[in-house]
Amino acid sequence: MNLVACALICSAGPRDYPIGFEEIYSAPLGGFERETVIVAADEDSFSKLWSQVMGFMMDKPAGRPQLDFGEYLVLAYFPGTRPTLGYRFEVKGISIIDGKNPTLVLKVTETPPGEVAAQMISYPVVMLKLARADGPAGWWKRVFRVRYI
Repeated sequence: MNLVACALICSAGPRDYPIGFEEIYSAPLGGFERETVIVAADEDSFSKLWSQVMGFMMDKPAGRPQLDFGEYLVLAYFPGTRPTLGYRFEVKGISIIDGKNPTLVLKVTETPPGEVAAQMISYPVVMLKLARADGPAGWWKRVFRVRYI
């Protein structure tokens, strides 16, 4: 009986974990020239991250989002330098598939041909609030992969 139960449980294989997220901030100027992913898992690291990103902004939001870091963490994605302000990065999902590294799936939209975008080098940023409980223990400590669709 125990061998049958183990065979059924063990053959199930790795789980897929869709990670719940909510965008808490995005802007065309975030401050990183190269693609970078930063995870802030506590109040201190989020405060430093927020200060760094806001240092580049002329029009700052009224205040920093307040989060319960026992339940949530923040992922900041910086796609790197872009030649204009005409880029938008839409997060389509975050998941851990087959027990591997978390993957951030993004859709990029650019200014359509024939339309005008401000000719200014930009350094976009997208910040997300993620639920810690949506993945296995410590999943946010792994290296994030990024996939564009």
